[in-house]
Amino acid sequence: AVEAVRRLREGGFDNVSVDVIFGVDGFGGHSLERTLQGILDLDVEHISAYHLTIEPTTRFGRALAKGEIKQVSEQCSEDEFMAVHQALTAAGYEHYEVSNFAKSGYRSRHNSSYWTGSQYLGIGTGAHSFNGEERRWCEQRVEEYIQGVIYGSETLSADEKLNEYLMVSLRRIEGFDLQTVADKWGTKAAERIAQSCKPFVERGWLVKNGDNFAIPATHFLVSDTIIGELFC
Repeated sequence: AVEAVRRLREGGFDNVSVDVIFGVDGFGGHSLERTLQGILDLDVEHISAYHLTIEPTTRFGRALAKGEIKQVSEQCSEDEFMAVHQALTAAGYEHYEVSNFAKSGYRSRHNSSYWTGSQYLGIGTGAHSFNGEERRWCEQRVEEYIQGVIYGSETLSADEKLNEYLMVSLRRIEGFDLQTVADKWGTKAAERIAQSCKPFVERGWLVKNGDNFAIPATHFLVSDTIIGELFC
């Protein structure tokens, strides 16, 4: 990975992003510190840091079922999340989304389009598209795709659109705007959400600024809990 970044720099690329996985049993503590320092030494413009998620049908999932590996504890997850946050923000990176850090002016434009509800077109096997109302995807294997494209699709209901707005907004440091909720989904929805936000504001998990509600980056780890409580 280090060699790949070196080659990119030699090739003239001035905008490089790297990924790191944490929350891996046996690779925390000093090992994680060395990894983070190694990334900082590369001086890249963007860093995505993901907590390992073990899916049942993967090689990790099968190894977990056999007891060959184990998942880290919730306390370990929290400790490692904070270690990543503190190391990267101290080095000048903005923690602008749950799993993403960037130098000033280098936020991911591609990923940000998903988080802001923009329309996008996907072409090819497994590709997804969204036109603001309908989500489409191509499910075929390559061999089937060559024979002719057949898409699956779903049209989002008003509640689903609201849920998605809350979900993607609260993954970002900008959060969501209650007036936007009222304008698009009605005052009752806005009032319900405002009420649901109160206990999280009291705990410091949400910060209220006028009509804006946002999760501080240090509490991004509990974003799923907050989002789930606000959903329709």
